[in-house]
Amino acid sequence: MEWDSVIRVVLSMPPHRDLALAKLSVPRPQASGFRRRWLAEPRGQRADWERVMPDGRSIHVREYRDFYLVHWDVASPSRSAVKHLVYDAPHWLVIAAAAGLTALGALMGPGAKVSALGSLMAFGRVLLSYRRPQAVEALVTPLMTTG
Repeated sequence: MEWDSVIRVVLSMPPHRDLALAKLSVPRPQASGFRRRWLAEPRGQRADWERVMPDGRSIHVREYRDFYLVHWDVASPSRSAVKHLVYDAPHWLVIAAAAGLTALGALMGPGAKVSALGSLMAFGRVLLSYRRPQAVEALVTPLMTTG
């Protein structure tokens, strides 16, 4: 199977929905135009790969020992970091806001520190309750039989 076939399937799915592929079923990502993505959320993967589409969307490949998880992002972090944060990684905005409030509270004095701590705790609760769906949509076996 070639990566172009995988990309067509992934782009037909909703963003951030993972497709699982056995590593032996496709060439290595770097041999098919993917570039190493150095800034990625750690989820136990060995490496992250990215291929930016002409319309700005990004195919994101997480490489594990025996398989890949592939999904598409609305925006590539290498092309538009802000758009990527807003549409693909909003939980990092919450962390940045909490850090900013904490820093502001520290600068404003003791009363503000208590207020900032309360804000930080509220943001922490939101962050801990946030879980982006990580459903794995399909395995490589059904794809291999159709093509």
